[in-house]
Amino acid sequence: MTQLLPALAGASMTLALAPFNAWWLAPLPLVLLLYFYQKKPTYAFRYALLFFAGYFLSGSSWVYVSMHEHGNLIAPIAGLVTVLFGLVMALLSALPFRLRRLWLGSALRIPLGFASVMML
Repeated sequence: MTQLLPALAGASMTLALAPFNAWWLAPLPLVLLLYFYQKKPTYAFRYALLFFAGYFLSGSSWVYVSMHEHGNLIAPIAGLVTVLFGLVMALLSALPFRLRRLWLGSALRIPLGFASVMML
């Protein structure tokens, strides 16, 4: 259950964007991600990867439509590339959570330090 909750929170982030425009919903999944980050910092990368995988996989249907409908790519390959795109984007977004643990240990618990690692 704790593995599914960050993924569902990330997937709910797409509701804050167009065409749903539930902008008031955007802070809630982020608070949940920070809750998991504070609860078990050793699993921060795993929770961030699940969160961003849910976020990017639920919001990247346009990649499939672009390749399959407009690019005439066959459906299984377009689906595979869409999933790979979502997973690579999730990995890149979750990487600062891992870098925090490897490079700076527990010194990055302040928000300014974490934001500087996110900029990398």
